[in-house]
Amino acid sequence: MITLFSFLALLSIILLLIGVIKPSWIVLWKGKENRNRKTVVFYFSTLFLGSVLILSGFVTTWPFAFMLTTLILLFLFILTLVIGLIVPMKIPVFGARTRKRILVQHGLSVVVMFALLLTSAAVGFEEEEVDEKIFDATYVGDYKNGLKDGEGHSYNNSSYYKGEWKEDQRHGHGVEHFNFGYFMNYTYEGEFANNMENGHGQLVVHNLWNQVTYEGEWKDGKREGIGQFVGKDGSIYQGEWKNDAPNGTGKFTHPDGETYEGEVKDWQRNGYGKATLADGTVLEGQWINDELQE
Repeated sequence: MITLFSFLALLSIILLLIGVIKPSWIVLWKGKENRNRKTVVFYFSTLFLGSVLILSGFVTTWPFAFMLTTLILLFLFILTLVIGLIVPMKIPVFGARTRKRILVQHGLSVVVMFALLLTSAAVGFEEEEVDEKIFDATYVGDYKNGLKDGEGHSYNNSSYYKGEWKEDQRHGHGVEHFNFGYFMNYTYEGEFANNMENGHGQLVVHNLWNQVTYEGEWKDGKREGIGQFVGKDGSIYQGEWKNDAPNGTGKFTHPDGETYEGEVKDWQRNGYGKATLADGTVLEGQWINDELQE
């Protein structure tokens, strides 16, 4: 469902942009006299807004999505009320279009929306747990001195962490997963310390039809130490990492059989190393920025 509503939101933006330039290409269900920019903006901005609001429910929680919807409606009703008091003939009302009727009817709508907003905010945040990585999270698990400590599960509709905690932070072994549909999702399983990846762990990232993996050592949320990376094209790097990139000594292996073993810096061959091309040609010596020096 996340993928579906992400696609609808993206599609509505594309159609809105095209329709603003050429309305007759988009509003095909209307007569020629009604194929105008106003119609395009109304239909496709409504589709975009609806898709985003529903998407927010699938990504976070439904109480948050309801609160966001109420907030937007409150803004629209206030805007309508202000416009109606200035230009009564521009705003629909039941009965004669007078400022008094507009004030009563749309003013009542503002009051109702404001009350719903306060109620939804109170309900939505009553059971919310503070989690730096997962928005509007629910926590089920162990506590110690009022803090998350021991085994626990923090989650919303699209993301979760399940594992060990210490003093309100991820600490120990755990699994962290974020799912944003077909467009992006990733899973980390391994060791945590101070709420970040620390120690040995495996990260799997899916992006559209691509997948990349890393398994190895981490420090403060970055890949650091010894690890293996498999890219979307099947290329493999095994070796040393620093500052979240290959740095030190390692080996690259490409799907066509080409290899490089030696010193690397920020994903490039830098320093002394030996490359063996797919046809068997050997290149050995000093490299700078991926180029062998004469």
